[in-house]
Amino acid sequence: MHQFLENVTGYNTHLILSMSIFIAFFVGLLIYVLTVDKKHIEKMKNMPFDKNENQN
Repeated sequence: MHQFLENVTGYNTHLILSMSIFIAFFVGLLIYVLTVDKKHIEKMKNMPFDKNENQN
């Protein structure tokens, strides 16, 4: 695989871009998890058991 990538021009750019997207996704996910409102988490956690919600 590495020999194939050596023949592709600009493969370093693709590697850096894909790694940047990968890291940005998980950093964004970590920020979301640490900053989300705990009441929202409780509401979502209890949603399947809530009998007061309208069922379609």
